[in-house]
Amino acid sequence: MNIILFFVFAITTVFLSIKMSNDVDKISKKSIKKGYIISGILLASVTSLPELVTSITAVKMNNPYLAIGDIIGSNTFNIFMMCLFDIIFLKKMLFNKTKKYILEYLILIIINISIIIFLKLNISFRLPTIIIFILYFIYIYNISVPKDIKDVSNTTNNKEITNIFIISLLLLLSSILLTITVNNISIIYSQISSSVFGAIMLGITTSLPEVITFITLIRLNNYDMAVIDILGSNIFNFLILGINDLLVNNSIYLFVDKNSILLINISIVITIINFYQNIRKKRDNIFYHLYSLLVIILYIMFVIKGFSK
Repeated sequence: MNIILFFVFAITTVFLSIKMSNDVDKISKKSIKKGYIISGILLASVTSLPELVTSITAVKMNNPYLAIGDIIGSNTFNIFMMCLFDIIFLKKMLFNKTKKYILEYLILIIINISIIIFLKLNISFRLPTIIIFILYFIYIYNISVPKDIKDVSNTTNNKEITNIFIISLLLLLSSILLTITVNNISIIYSQISSSVFGAIMLGITTSLPEVITFITLIRLNNYDMAVIDILGSNIFNFLILGINDLLVNNSIYLFVDKNSILLINISIVITIINFYQNIRKKRDNIFYHLYSLLVIILYIMFVIKGFSK
């Protein structure tokens, strides 16, 4: 029964997330200046709303392992998904057609590494959160600087705002029910770590809005917007992790188990690989897709290991 409920709430959450993303994107194009701020901040934040609700719900249910798995799992899946569709859209050669996003990738790498370092050195567990907040504000400042933008008149109406408010409430409810269901499943299958359930069941489900948005933008040949939406969502997800850290008594990083550590290490590796894809010299030979294949293999290995008990 819990498995059936999981699929019901997962489909509902994804549907509402996509609907809300589309509505917010329409409003943003009317009411603010065009540019990557739309995708890098506003759209990325909206598509990450399920991660925000599910992770906070998990913390309030006293299952921080589920929350950490959700955030790190979602980020890792997002990179995996980019590389997967880089291969599926074989002729597009996505990473040959995008700008270099050095700051965004470095922020993701630094945050991942900082968590691992502070865990191993047993330093103050609040420091990763401080780093997350500082780097997020640096990212916001950088992406808010005008870059080839145009003014757009404000034509947003009350009906659009009301629709978003209603969808937000429904999304809030479905995300909470989704988290409760996954928590119940993790209790039934106690031999499998909650962080694994969070990384795979919640992480993938809450990332599906980003997947749909990414596919849509690629089909429209809007490669830069597609990539910055994913990178922006991942950075915002880390902000969510920092917020969750403030909600627990000690620190959320105390609940990083061996599966979470493995996932963080994999996240570091595949983010570095993806970073290299973004900044390397453009090429169109057979070696172009090798890096995407490596990312896919590493992610699949984690999924297999996580459920092999």
